[in-house]
Amino acid sequence: MRVELEVVAGPEVGRRMEVPRGAPVTMGWAADADLPVGRDPYMNPVHAAFEFDGAALRVRDLASEHGTFVNERAVHEDEVRDGDRVQIGATVLLVRALADAVEPTGEPSFLAGPRPVFADRLEHARWFLRRVPGPLFAIVDAARDDRVLGVLQSATGECVSLYEGWTGQSLSDVAPYLVRLTGDEALLEALLEHGWGHAWGVFFTSEGSFKEIRRHLRHFLRVQDEDGNALLFRFYDPRVLRAYLTTCTPYETQTFFGPVEAFVIEGRRGTSLLHVAPRVDGVAVYTEALPEPTP
Repeated sequence: MRVELEVVAGPEVGRRMEVPRGAPVTMGWAADADLPVGRDPYMNPVHAAFEFDGAALRVRDLASEHGTFVNERAVHEDEVRDGDRVQIGATVLLVRALADAVEPTGEPSFLAGPRPVFADRLEHARWFLRRVPGPLFAIVDAARDDRVLGVLQSATGECVSLYEGWTGQSLSDVAPYLVRLTGDEALLEALLEHGWGHAWGVFFTSEGSFKEIRRHLRHFLRVQDEDGNALLFRFYDPRVLRAYLTTCTPYETQTFFGPVEAFVIEGRRGTSLLHVAPRVDGVAVYTEALPEPTP
């Protein structure tokens, strides 16, 4: 994974800067800052530092006069993720997580042959998902939208929260749900119509049983940070999963996929979809561009 900072407000709107991996890099208007930006009256000469270890990006305020903010919240030091906004002085930076360059794999074999002409984005995504071989499932995040549970109530097949026990009962309205989509065209249609481009969840294929898949996915709901603290891992958020899968070692890839054969993940703002499958040296990523939606 690579990380890029795009200036979306301030003296240098439109400028993009990649944060290198390794030692912290400083940002400010001083010429000797590692990432110098245009002079900003509310920014210190050296205002903040960014540190990227290849998997996570952190920002640290360097005792600046006007502070450093992440999503409008003042911070001394914090981890920032894809889509977050960091403000230093009057300059606002959009954090973008970018996949490392991947060897082109060509189209998956199931896409061979002539294609129809697609009128809009959802039609194309629907066509792609129907061609992916193997039983189709989804993990849908009820916390993303008040409409999610209503959509899931229409499921005609298996649909179960990944949470269990008291936690599952008390958090049922914000839980991630595993659903079987093969044989339930109406639910697939509803998830695409309402959720595509809004990070409702991720699709995947698997020949495993519903019980086996659920048991496997539950292993990744909580992870530990370097200090041993338990953290929720929202791997079912497409923005998180896109970044995570490209940072995995081959061992981590095999462990994470388990019975899952491939993930189908919406790209940024739903303008593309990614078909991600495990391979010996990591993952094979195929990106399918989707047309602009019709008015």
